[in-house]
Amino acid sequence: MRARFLLLATLALLASCKPAPPPPHEPTAEEVSAVEAKIQNYFRRAVRVPDGVGMRLVDIALSPIPDLLTARLEISRSGQLQRLPIAFSRDGQFMIQGELNDLNADPEAAIMQRINLEAAPSRGAATAPVVVVEYLDLQCPFCAEAHRMLQTQLLREYDGRVRLVAKHFPITSLHPWAESAANATECAKLQTEGLFWHLHDALFEAQHEITPLNLKERSVTVVRDGGGDVGLFERCLENRDGLERVRADIAEGSSIGVRSTPTFVINGRVVEGAVPFESLRAIVDEQLASPTIAAAARMQNGRPGTDR
Repeated sequence: MRARFLLLATLALLASCKPAPPPPHEPTAEEVSAVEAKIQNYFRRAVRVPDGVGMRLVDIALSPIPDLLTARLEISRSGQLQRLPIAFSRDGQFMIQGELNDLNADPEAAIMQRINLEAAPSRGAATAPVVVVEYLDLQCPFCAEAHRMLQTQLLREYDGRVRLVAKHFPITSLHPWAESAANATECAKLQTEGLFWHLHDALFEAQHEITPLNLKERSVTVVRDGGGDVGLFERCLENRDGLERVRADIAEGSSIGVRSTPTFVINGRVVEGAVPFESLRAIVDEQLASPTIAAAARMQNGRPGTDR
């Protein structure tokens, strides 16, 4: 009898109305400061971080896992930034280096969600079903090779079906004028996107002739010939006003695993290196043939339903 009573009491308790647990709250400044200090101390001891290197947590966010937060550890030195993905427990006990990945999510869609397409210069139809994002270095010879292939083959063959988006990823350890060139194209873009592409193309075409000493002169000439405001452009160069956008691209690229140039992201699929046109064509054709993209293209063209 007693056992039956306990069972009924337990069932009643489980069926009763109980207040929901409080939703997780954003970490306070005090919590962040305490954990940040522990993480900095850990990395300085683990990898012997040299003097002059700054570290701080950015992009702190709640994760789907209770009591676990995600963030990026921003490492800075002499104007260069790198952001490493990490996750850590709210109490500062544990840390994971790397991304938290939802195994139920589409990994390619997840990558595309982390790429900001709104502010980036692009070529091709804005509504194109295939988006090719290129992380590039204007001094990289492989990027110059890829540039010619993209303009003369990819965009022509897939006119209206492919949109090309340019992102900066200057590798300053190899290329001394790459970052300044990226800044120059962003200064051109502040005037018009057309001027961005005019300078972008000219720098690739004359890549073998450019040096750190003549980059400014060559860029000013191109902007003048393109109808730009030279005074405004030179002030932007002097103040390096385009670097914020450049560094945002670098941080974004690093967050999705970009390590070298050129790196392409085709509807979320990452492709490294100046691969042959046939390799890009195969991926683009595969994307265009997918049922989701084909259906979206039919709707866009006013042809709902299926092909017969």
